[in-house]
Amino acid sequence: MRPVAGIATERPGAAKGSRPLRAILRSVCVGPLVRLLGGLADRARRAGRYERSARLFHACRAIAERWLGPAHPEVVTLLNNLGVLCKYRGHFAEGWEIYRRALTITEATLGPRDPRVAVIYHNLAGLAHAEGRHTVAEPYARRGLELREQALGPDHPDVAADVAALGAILDGQGRHDEAETLYRRALAVFAKHLGSEHEDLAVTFNNLAALCQVTGRLAEAEQLYERALAIKERVLGARHPEVGVTLNNLAVLHRRRGGPDGGAARALYRRALSIFKASLGAHHPRTATCRANYQRLLRETNPSGGGVASHPGGQILSPPSAARRG
Repeated sequence: MRPVAGIATERPGAAKGSRPLRAILRSVCVGPLVRLLGGLADRARRAGRYERSARLFHACRAIAERWLGPAHPEVVTLLNNLGVLCKYRGHFAEGWEIYRRALTITEATLGPRDPRVAVIYHNLAGLAHAEGRHTVAEPYARRGLELREQALGPDHPDVAADVAALGAILDGQGRHDEAETLYRRALAVFAKHLGSEHEDLAVTFNNLAALCQVTGRLAEAEQLYERALAIKERVLGARHPEVGVTLNNLAVLHRRRGGPDGGAARALYRRALSIFKASLGAHHPRTATCRANYQRLLRETNPSGGGVASHPGGQILSPPSAARRG
């Protein structure tokens, strides 16, 4: 890699006094640069601009590992956030490798019960959940919740994020009563501390709506989906992948209710597919699920046409959200 612009590098024969100078330059120049680039990468990820986010994260990681060292706290932060991005992009194997490295470094430097370890357990649970491996996700989610609740107490938004994450994992196992209790507990804390216009609130509304739909409470499910969609569109923008999640789920709900020609569901599926293809690509698991749902609808409303059936249900649960703070 070429030297970072504006940062001195040592050369053979450099004076002995250059080493302290290099350490000062690292802390004064490299640290802020890494935090700036990492912040831009994470902002792009939150906006659904995943390819731009990946480019920024990888460039930032290379700088941080070279100039700060592979076990520096800034590197661990980058690894954790890059793992979150891998989950959203569907790059699961890369995500596992990155999180395990971050966990090893964090436990070695801070100890196994530090709250920052809880962040990585939370995100490991989210990665397994996104893969559909809910029994693998559960122990990670419970461990993260235990550590964070001990550090912050039960009435904290980060603890509520862990509670909602565990709810989504139990929901995926069919343990709907337990999941609903956890979702509603998390919603109460989010509403109290984050207000009525926050992504975590919308994601949990979406997941609770999917649970209501599975358990036959279609009117309540529709109200919750509409609330989730309105918040997501205002907070994240109309073309964000999370908006596509709720559009897909609303389409599934409309299909289940039935209609003369499935027109409402078709429009929702088309909009969700457009979002997923643009932001995630044609082969991402969310795109594939939505496309299969849409093709199933076309087959049902036009029996002579072809189509690929989706899995039963067809809803998409949002994975547990990325932990915001350690």
